[in-house]
Amino acid sequence: MVKVGEEYVVKVDGINSQGQGIAHIEGFVVFVDYGLPGEIVKIRIHTAKKDYAVGKIIDFVEKDTHRADPPCDVFFRCGGCHLMHVSYEYQLELKRMIIEDAFKRIGKVDVYIKPVIGMEYPYRYRNKAKIPIGVRNGKIVVGFYKPNTHHIVNVKKCIVQHEDTDGLIETVKEAIKKFRIEVYNELEHKGEIRFMVARRSFAFDELMVILVSKNMLDNAKKIARYFKYKHPNLKSFYININPKRTNEIFGEETRLIWGEEVIKDKIGDFVFEISPVSFFQVNSIQTEKLYNKAVEYLSEDTNLVFDAYCGIGTISLFLSKKAKKVYGIEIERSAIEDAWKNTRINKVKNVEFIWGRSEEVIPRLISEGKIPDAVVLDPPRKGCDKVLLDAIINSNVKQIIYISCYPSTLARDINILVNSGYKIKEVQPIDMFPHTFHVENVVLLEKD
Repeated sequence: MVKVGEEYVVKVDGINSQGQGIAHIEGFVVFVDYGLPGEIVKIRIHTAKKDYAVGKIIDFVEKDTHRADPPCDVFFRCGGCHLMHVSYEYQLELKRMIIEDAFKRIGKVDVYIKPVIGMEYPYRYRNKAKIPIGVRNGKIVVGFYKPNTHHIVNVKKCIVQHEDTDGLIETVKEAIKKFRIEVYNELEHKGEIRFMVARRSFAFDELMVILVSKNMLDNAKKIARYFKYKHPNLKSFYININPKRTNEIFGEETRLIWGEEVIKDKIGDFVFEISPVSFFQVNSIQTEKLYNKAVEYLSEDTNLVFDAYCGIGTISLFLSKKAKKVYGIEIERSAIEDAWKNTRINKVKNVEFIWGRSEEVIPRLISEGKIPDAVVLDPPRKGCDKVLLDAIINSNVKQIIYISCYPSTLARDINILVNSGYKIKEVQPIDMFPHTFHVENVVLLEKD
């Protein structure tokens, strides 16, 4: 029995979906923090469960040549990134391996995974930051959580966020002191300011700040003016009120304190309005590559496309360039409202949006005789509802373009589709999240 504190020399055989190495001790699974496939390492066990254990590397017997010094000072303490200890080129290969393993082990399919499309400059790419705020030993801490905890690692700069985020971290610390804002204590459920969320338009140099507070902050307008003084490109300043004892960042009420309701950003030729709660991919550069790939997969003679889980209509607008008609379906009413605005901004006439659950709306459309030539699926991490998959399968839709950032649920759903007669034509991963274990996939499936 593997116990906490014991030391072992193990060979790392593979990598799991969380970016940890996989090793075995007499057949027992051990995950190795920051371990790389092929390495032989000495580890000390720090977590022991019934079915697995987790160990930390304390020495190398054989070290992988792809290892690199992390360019971030807090990488090994911060939970924001997971793969900065290896070269970027090898990160892409590790992600391809993660996808390949999910398809084989969960999807029960052996298919060629194309090389991951990476970034020319894999830093400063994120257009959204969610930053927890707390107090430790009487001092304000602003940064990101330590892995698997709510312990905030104090951060002065983050090299995967836009440079404006670095300045905002300093500004919120100054504002807390200047306006005597009480910082929220998670354990006691006391205090006010809990999070800062920043959204940054890369195309138009516009900045949105949302401070999340237990109650409405006193001097909110003065705080907003202070942020505007420190950041001249600030376009919108909000307070989100979250009085609940919860791990969720946002509460139900969001108040505009200063500025415009939205900021604008651009993907390809399309302009999008972004509100505080809009879903918008965090990497605009790679998103354009992703959506162009989805459009490329559409047949030239495509008449009707359903875009399930359409959000604010980003993919739908791209699809409109090739399809004669696109229906976008989304459960969030505010997202549907934003989607309609985005069609008007971009003067797109061949897209309609429907509010509702994709698993309810799409079967209804199909029952009304609206049989799509293709369905684009971009579900949340939990994957597609079985009812939706069944409706697509039963209507004999010719093409399915499945977009996912979660290989395990993607592979699960691919298994269902393949067993129902669909053939995988191509799997193209795209690195939307450099230096993390996350990876986006776009899969083309067709039925003869």
